[in-house]
Amino acid sequence: RDAKRQQLLITHINYGNVQAMENLFFQMQELTADADLSYVQDACINLLALVVNRLGEYDIVTYQEVKELASYVRIASSKTAEEAFRQTLQMLRAITVYMGQRSDAAQGDIIEKAKQYINDNYNKDITLFSVADYIFLSPAYFSRLFKEKVGENFKDYLVRIKLEHATRLLQSGHYKIFEISQIVGYKSTKYFYRLFKSYYGCTPNEFRQNWQMKGETDDDGRK
Repeated sequence: RDAKRQQLLITHINYGNVQAMENLFFQMQELTADADLSYVQDACINLLALVVNRLGEYDIVTYQEVKELASYVRIASSKTAEEAFRQTLQMLRAITVYMGQRSDAAQGDIIEKAKQYINDNYNKDITLFSVADYIFLSPAYFSRLFKEKVGENFKDYLVRIKLEHATRLLQSGHYKIFEISQIVGYKSTKYFYRLFKSYYGCTPNEFRQNWQMKGETDDDGRK
């Protein structure tokens, strides 16, 4: 549960949502309201370090900029738990404002990272949840952002990528249909057939035959 709160906090920070970040931080603060100073300092430092490192995974510039806004010494020097919380919130607020100023670029970078992950792992058992986890976003937020930035939902994009790879394998002529189905991640060849025909209007065999005939026609034309 703490991990989910932390991930959601990072999401709010990443997109410059100061109010949502503060509300969630206050909720997290209440959970440690009765803790002693050293515990609160450790918790605040660990949270701040997590934020800095997670945001920094996207690019080195972000890491350097965010790191300059975080001072673990100030938290460690706090005289009371309230002061430690206040110092941490001030730093998180500054980081959130900074991220908000580059949020459009950040969103684009994150979606490109997601698309690259999908393209590299399309043949595996990946889901919206596993990709969202990879880029540290909540599944619901990732789903909305992906549709907004890409223009199609996650499921349709994944199917398209799988079938585009399948067409290239069909064009190569080196694989049987059931082999192609497995290569692109479909265990059921019948399901692959139905999906392919629904998407392209022809069966995989018909697609291959049409491609071969087109190649022969092109060769005759060049002759």
